[in-house]
Amino acid sequence: MKSNDFMTIYAACNEWGISEGFFSVLKSLPKHEAWFTGDATQYGQDLVLKTAIPNIKALYEKTCEEFNNYTKDPNYLNIGGLIKGVTQTNSEIKNMIDSKQYDHLFVKVLRRKKLDPIFGAYIYFFKYDFLEHCENLTTGFLAKLLKKRGIVVSDVTILSYKKEGLLSVKENQYGIDTMSLNEVESLVLAKKKEKYMHSKNTANENSNFSVLNSQQQKIIEEYLSFRKKGGRISHNNYRAKKHIANKEETLAKLRSALATFFFRIICARCNIDQKPKMRYAFLTQDEKEKYDSNKFHPTQISEDDAFAFMTESKTTSAVHVFQTIKPFYAWILQRLKNDALTPDKWFEYGQLELRIESFLNQFPTNYSELASGETINKVNKSFLNREEMIIVREKLLNDPGSHDPYRNATIWELCCVTGTRPYEVRKLKIEYFLLDKEGYIKLNSRGWGELHIPREASKHENSPSHPVLGTVIPAGTVKRVNEYLKRLYKKQKNEPVGKGFLFRPEDLFPEKGYKSAIMTDVMTRLKTQLDFLSYEQRRDFELKASRRSMNNLIEGFGVRLPIERLNGRIQKVAADIQMRHKISGDIGEMHYTAPISDDDFYTVLNHTINFPWNRKELIMWEKELNLHSSKDFEIKSEEKESKKSSQERKEYELNEINSKRLDEINLQLNKLRKRPKGLTIEEWFEMKESLEKEKMYIN
Repeated sequence: MKSNDFMTIYAACNEWGISEGFFSVLKSLPKHEAWFTGDATQYGQDLVLKTAIPNIKALYEKTCEEFNNYTKDPNYLNIGGLIKGVTQTNSEIKNMIDSKQYDHLFVKVLRRKKLDPIFGAYIYFFKYDFLEHCENLTTGFLAKLLKKRGIVVSDVTILSYKKEGLLSVKENQYGIDTMSLNEVESLVLAKKKEKYMHSKNTANENSNFSVLNSQQQKIIEEYLSFRKKGGRISHNNYRAKKHIANKEETLAKLRSALATFFFRIICARCNIDQKPKMRYAFLTQDEKEKYDSNKFHPTQISEDDAFAFMTESKTTSAVHVFQTIKPFYAWILQRLKNDALTPDKWFEYGQLELRIESFLNQFPTNYSELASGETINKVNKSFLNREEMIIVREKLLNDPGSHDPYRNATIWELCCVTGTRPYEVRKLKIEYFLLDKEGYIKLNSRGWGELHIPREASKHENSPSHPVLGTVIPAGTVKRVNEYLKRLYKKQKNEPVGKGFLFRPEDLFPEKGYKSAIMTDVMTRLKTQLDFLSYEQRRDFELKASRRSMNNLIEGFGVRLPIERLNGRIQKVAADIQMRHKISGDIGEMHYTAPISDDDFYTVLNHTINFPWNRKELIMWEKELNLHSSKDFEIKSEEKESKKSSQERKEYELNEINSKRLDEINLQLNKLRKRPKGLTIEEWFEMKESLEKEKMYIN
């Protein structure tokens, strides 16, 4: 070749914008040697073929793109991050790579700047599963891998176990402590089971209950014991409900509510200012020193106590308190009345009755007794069509702030086709479903899944599934719930399948359910993204919208089924069965009319809620059944949008911008959990602090 066929690598770098080290990387690879042939020594510089440079440029750009993509991908970890978190040395990791056993757990990309003395021309990106094959790991990697196994534990907790001397430690080549994954897993599981058993066998005391005196605690416990036994409370013209639904939860809430009520009155008598949330733990040190529980006895009540309590309470809160304390004081008066067998005791009872009635009369008894200028926020209910239901599911699946988006999407879809209430979602157990031998939901003879919610898991213990038909589930939803179960069973280790709560805070413990609502935060994040709803509907959007929407799809105004005889009464009864409502109608319809046939029931639901959860397939499904087309949704959305005020439009656009920015900030903060290479500690903290401030400002 002629000398003018070549140019110096230095000149090529400047002219084509290619890193000089990249040429060294290519020269080390036999397949690219031809690009660098020629006698370079006579020129005193390395040469490269001019005709090869466009190819080198394209390869360089591809390499940069691949490097950036894998660096941003949360499923991959580069070699630099890996070797700092494991015990193995660089050479040992290279031996693992060369062994060909782990080829499915990493990808390699050409280096852009220079050759590595051990790893050569390539930089490696590893899947986190590769860490499973490493001897020991740092706390951050341990926490991440345990989470993949369904065990939630923070790296701080692992560090605390290490400091307690509960784990064997080994330093890696960087002087960082590492520990065995299996050893840490065994310890964490043991600790969690110990904590679980302790919480299971120990009463969940409210913090305010614990700071009451023994006499106050005793009277609350005696009252709760009476209610638990189903004791009747009757005083004058008042009669409390005998039956308490969901006793375990309801009695615990009653204990908390009564304890907080006592606590507020004690605080008022101790000249401690009332706050919206009164908890002993929230008091200042000075206030704690003032606090004296002996200044109050439940029967030594007065109007002033009511006034002190009402000062900082809204009518809705005051009504709720009244509904709690009315039966409590009726029980006290009922009990004392039975003991008032002498004139003196009868006189004392009469004085106490007047005092208690005067105290209770200061509370509003219902929500209509609003103070001047006070209003009750009414929920703007939303009723979604099928396409909107699918959109919500898609957004839940792509929620960057969620730890388990598939679970959240499963909850939403299940509620949309079964009408399960938010309260009932956390009560659902796997054994309530019709299952096969492997613990998965199986289809009945009509090709539907079945859910049989028992009375004790339903609202007010009064809304079980139909005794014969149950609550049916479309086959498509069954398939996706089974996929969720497959993931759950994999994480719960050796626990038996087909049992326990369907949705749980710890996958490891099937019998440990949630104590409160589980989708509140998820729905809050979702609200601003629902542009097919009005501003007020977005503001009040909740999981219960799924239940309302299902009922509306089956029997809403304007819903006409293609089979004419199903419209009307049959349609209404089918909706009531699926919603687990009491079947409505007059005396004749309820008691002197034959129930609808199974065929009619399934046909109604097949035409209303057995739709594909894919938007394109949905349009075809609705056309085939001659139902309302989801294409009309686009037209309706445009009409609805045109009617919005400019102020509402601007507010929505701002909310959407903020929501997108919050997602970006959360992703950035997640990446900044560890200090990136190239940033000093000061720059790292400054960047995190700036993002946190911006997040706080948006919220």
